[in-house]
Order: sequence, then C-alpha cells, then structure tokens
Amino acid sequence: MKFKQQDMHGLASFFAEWRGENVFFAGYVNGHDRFTIGWQRSGVSTEFIGVTFVQCLNISGPVRWSGCDIQCEVVTLPEGEQGIEIRDRSSGFVVQCEGPVIIGGGTVTYPE
Repeated sequence: MKFKQQDMHGLASFFAEWRGENVFFAGYVNGHDRFTIGWQRSGVSTEFIGVTFVQCLNISGPVRWSGCDIQCEVVTLPEGEQGIEIRDRSSGFVVQCEGPVIIGGGTVTYPE
C-alpha cells in the first residue's frame, strides 16, 4: 500500500492531538492481521478512540501505557514492500503494517 506525504502528515497530526494520553491494546483479528489500540484521555474516562492497523507484520511492546508519544514513518518491510511503522518513544511500543490505518471505526482512513 502506498502511503503519501499527506497521509503521513494526517497521521502525525492525529497522534500529536493524543500525545501524553493513555493507550491500550483493544483487540487483534488474526484473519486480517488487524490490530487495534485505543486512546483514552487522562481523567475523562468517556472520551475514547480506536485506531486499527491492517496487515500487521510486527507488533511489540506493552499492552497498556500512559504518556504516549507516538511517531510514524514510511518503512521498507522485509519483503521489499512499502509499509508504515508506528513507534512510541516513551514506551518502546512498535507496530509495522502494510495496509491502511483506520481511525475511529472508519471515520478517517490512511492512505486516503
């Protein structure tokens, strides 16, 4: 899947909006290699948003952490395909995927 510069800016803007908040493992669907993490605002238990990464190749790190600082970049995956890597500098969390990134159950999808 081809991630464009505007996709990366959109993702970076979303991650910046949620910097410093709580993140947790919300689910994994093996058939589609779909991994979902959730963000929750500190002190506001009802504000939550899920982000799903499709066609995941690598997932590592904690299942829950606070004070997130997530960054994203386009990477070349082991098979030579273009993909995306999401990395949290504060916790060591990393996910690499080939497919789209879906925010809020499909409200926004990258690449667009």
